[in-house]
Amino acid sequence: FVVGTMWLIADCGLRIADFGARNSSVTPSPLRFFLAAVFAGLAVGAKFSAVLLFLPLAVAAWVGFGERWGRWLLGGVLVAFFAFFLTNPFAVLDWSCEVMTPATAVGPLTIPEINWRSCYLDNISAQSVMVGGGGDVPFTRQYEGTLPYLYPIEMQLKWGMGWPLGLAAFAGFGWAVWEFVRRLKIQDWRFWRWFDLHSSRFNLRSLLLLTWAVPFFLVTGGFYVKFMRYMQPLTPFLMLFAAALVWQLGKRWRGWVAGAVVAGTAVYALAFIGIYNVPHPWLTASAWMYANVEPGALILSEQWD
Repeated sequence: FVVGTMWLIADCGLRIADFGARNSSVTPSPLRFFLAAVFAGLAVGAKFSAVLLFLPLAVAAWVGFGERWGRWLLGGVLVAFFAFFLTNPFAVLDWSCEVMTPATAVGPLTIPEINWRSCYLDNISAQSVMVGGGGDVPFTRQYEGTLPYLYPIEMQLKWGMGWPLGLAAFAGFGWAVWEFVRRLKIQDWRFWRWFDLHSSRFNLRSLLLLTWAVPFFLVTGGFYVKFMRYMQPLTPFLMLFAAALVWQLGKRWRGWVAGAVVAGTAVYALAFIGIYNVPHPWLTASAWMYANVEPGALILSEQWD
């Protein structure tokens, strides 16, 4: 759903970039824009962190619809909500939980205690506490002392993409960010003036992709809990950044680097698949116990498991 959303958003934006100087007569397809909103709603239903997809959706509306971008974005949000509701109805309809916001003093005013009653909000709040390191959950203790951002990259290099593809992917990510930033017209704190949409130096493609990739990495990579699967929505775009970086190397080095990355990744993939050629460690441990442990012996394990 994330890839589908971004593909449709990119299509909306590229219709402007590809048809000349982004004049007012060129607008993105409303159908594709609202289809992107549908995919965004489905993505949020599968994983709440996909809510960050509304950032590139907002950029696509701003770039594509000019002064009317707010109306289009509101329409997109409503379409996304209906897609979310149709596929996750009880997330909206279940109000049987107790979700309390304590009374808060704001200057001379006091905001009273509120019970939101939404079970979906209760689940999201509980997961937010967990990924932030709150409480004492046994399966998250492994992340004590791990470094934000660096640890997820390390895990992707060692156990995810492998070293050749992983290095190319994150190097390409950094290169894409640098190439985009250096083309901006940074003058003062008013960041909306940094984007000169009529300049040939401005890269609309990078803006749309990075509006998703950078916030997602900054938010997810900063979690206390750093399961590898949390980075899965970012992985396809890391592949794009890797390919773009290799393409920029020029004809002399492009083939060699691409060949090295593909060959190294293939070797890593075959080695990884080889793990499944031997019995699962659980089965091996069970076989050893049956052969060496006396019947009726007490075996201790963690209560959580």
